[in-house]
Amino acid sequence: MAQIPANPAKQYVPLVGVEPELQVTDAAWVIAFTGDMPIGRMGDIAKNPVCVVIGDEPIFFMPEGFRDIAGNWHAPVPPQTPPRLALPPLAP
Repeated sequence: MAQIPANPAKQYVPLVGVEPELQVTDAAWVIAFTGDMPIGRMGDIAKNPVCVVIGDEPIFFMPEGFRDIAGNWHAPVPPQTPPRLALPPLAP
């Protein structure tokens, strides 16, 4: 988890790279989860999801794909460019 500018988030976590929600200059908290996690109310299970919070609005991304309630696997869209930076540590 780290606070970074929203726009370059794809440099830190595996996003597709065309997320319009991140095309802002605001600060964002980025939380990269590891493992399977339920997302939303429809019963989707995301693999290693990423949550970006801008202001008070959380936005979940599923860059490694997800399984829907029927059990169908939805493959991810590969990132345009793989992340090249690690999320900075939180200040003590």
